[in-house]
This record gives sequence, C-alpha cells and structure tokens, in this order.
Amino acid sequence: MNFTKLPNNFLDILLNVAYNQGYYGGLVLNYSRLGDTATPQSVANIDTYVSIWGTTNSYQQYLYQVRYYDDQFYNNPIPTNSTTTFATPQNHIFFSMTFMQTVFSNVFQTISYIDGTGSLGYIPSSQAQAAFAAALSQTGTSNTSSLDLSKAVDRRKIFTILESAIGNLETSLNTRFNATTLTQLP
Repeated sequence: MNFTKLPNNFLDILLNVAYNQGYYGGLVLNYSRLGDTATPQSVANIDTYVSIWGTTNSYQQYLYQVRYYDDQFYNNPIPTNSTTTFATPQNHIFFSMTFMQTVFSNVFQTISYIDGTGSLGYIPSSQAQAAFAAALSQTGTSNTSSLDLSKAVDRRKIFTILESAIGNLETSLNTRFNATTLTQLP
C-alpha cells in the first residue's frame, strides 16, 4: 500500500511479474520489497529502465517490455539506444464511447456470477449496457464522445468510466467481482 500513493508507481511492473513469473520466481518478492519501502526516488529509478537495461533474463525483460508498450501508448518518453537517450512518441489512440460500451458489454457477457438466488448465470447484455451508460452519465461524458488514450486527462477519464461501469454492474447484479476467494471455490 505504500507505493500505490506515489505518482508513477510501479504497480504495473509488480503485476506483470506476478502474472508472468508467478510468486515462486523471486521477482515478486524483490519488487514487493521495493514497493514496501518505495520513495519518489526509487520509483523514478525503476521508471528510467536503468534496472533492466542490459539484462538477459527474459522474466525481467518482459515486464519492462509491457511498460515500454504502455509508455508508447501514453506518449511517455521511452529509451531508444541507451538509458540516457529518450524519444517521446506522438501517438493518438482514440476510443469512441459507443465502441467502448459495445466492448464492455461483450466482455462482461462472457463472465458468470452467482445471482441473489445462488444460481450461476451470465451477465445480460442489457445490464452491462446500462451500467456503462450510467458511468458515462456519472462522468459527464457523452456517448458520442471519443477519448484519446495518449492524453493523460482523457486516459484518466477512460479508466474512471470503466471503474464506474464495473461498480454500477456490481450494484445492479448485487454481487462483487472480487469477492470470490480460494476458500469459496468447490
């Protein structure tokens, strides 16, 4: 929880390590320890790609490869041929809210949940669509808007809309998507 409050924290790095190598590989523990004691300076060091430059360990490289792609999408400076030579991409990746609503609905229709009667069911398109529409309204965004992932203000709004839509869907379904634990699985 320490570093989640720090600007530009490396939660993405930690999550990529956990996904790619798993908890048994050692990197999760290393990055967790770094996160536990993180300061703005240690976050800045990780953000510079210095800790990965020149390594041949594919587990270490992978998590920065994903960050490198994100940095290109977000127009953040990326190293070119060294950790001191950077270029700032000039990308513009637009998402129409109509398209995002369709994708949101399509994704959530593939997810099952336990309803109020204890039955397993799939999320109806109508509820997913309504949850997204409500999120647009809550954020003051028109369904005809297009937001640019490469602009920080728009990116923040995209993620806020998605988080709100998920919360709205949880409320309408009377469920929590993060409530299942290993002890609740058969």
